[in-house]
Amino acid sequence: MTDTATPAGLEVLDVVEDSTACLRFVAVRNEARPDLELKSPADVTSDVARAPGEVIHLVDHADTLAARLLTVRDAANVGSTYLSVFTQGDPGEPLLGDLVELAMSRARALEVPDVRCSDIGDPGHLLALQSRHEFQEGTRWRRFELDVAMAPDEALLPPIVPGGLSTDTLLTRPDLSYAAFRTAHEGLLDAPGDFPRPEQSPETWLAALEESPVSDRGDVLILHDSRDVVFAVVQLELLASGSRHACLELLAVARQHRGRGMARLAKQLAGEHARQRGLLSVSALVHPDNEAMCATNISCGWTEGAPRRTVVRLAR
Repeated sequence: MTDTATPAGLEVLDVVEDSTACLRFVAVRNEARPDLELKSPADVTSDVARAPGEVIHLVDHADTLAARLLTVRDAANVGSTYLSVFTQGDPGEPLLGDLVELAMSRARALEVPDVRCSDIGDPGHLLALQSRHEFQEGTRWRRFELDVAMAPDEALLPPIVPGGLSTDTLLTRPDLSYAAFRTAHEGLLDAPGDFPRPEQSPETWLAALEESPVSDRGDVLILHDSRDVVFAVVQLELLASGSRHACLELLAVARQHRGRGMARLAKQLAGEHARQRGLLSVSALVHPDNEAMCATNISCGWTEGAPRRTVVRLAR
């Protein structure tokens, strides 16, 4: 970040090379947002290692606010600087303005078109970004959650999988890795939404799983037939290392098998895996244009909660 000065009210922390700085970021972040899953230093450093773009971690001098800037751009020049803010309510000025100034500078320097900030519901910093800093309403991602202990029968995979299909994980069937990656990649390319889709290979995908403290090969679930044709892939990811709460990081159905109820089976497979792992809940974000997946969540007994709102400002 040599071409952008850090605003006076903020400090950039090297969370990878400086363990004290990493501990400070984690402490401020967890204290500022106790409503979120508590993160560990391993979670933070792993996020940096797996991030597809530039990552900057910051705190204010009083240790009342933590923030992260992630700037990503894909081969199609779709990209954004994503601003994550961890604070209680509206952080006020000039602190919020300093964050916006830095985010806008990084977006311009790395030639992405906008800055985005997302959170669940209507936290103070999102409202302040709109009222004082020219951010506009963006996508309202629909958010669904499954209470695993109270999961109805329709949320879990039946004992005999319909259609003669089988279920495995990448841990038990590493030979299905390349076919699973192709299906996952198709799902990413076809998913609605104007978000970047960085290039990935089977090797980088598998390497990221090996390095992750929140997901591994045993959390990548595969629906396939007796000829090992992959129909669908699901990946669960813990909200933090050691957590009993997870999110649905990926659900993809192979293009040639869509419209045949595979998404519902994949959703049920995720619920069953969560139950077997002893998880308490699983959450999922769905783009509002993906009406079929929203309907599948509801029919599988997932409950809809407050949306994840995004606000956007062009990096002019």
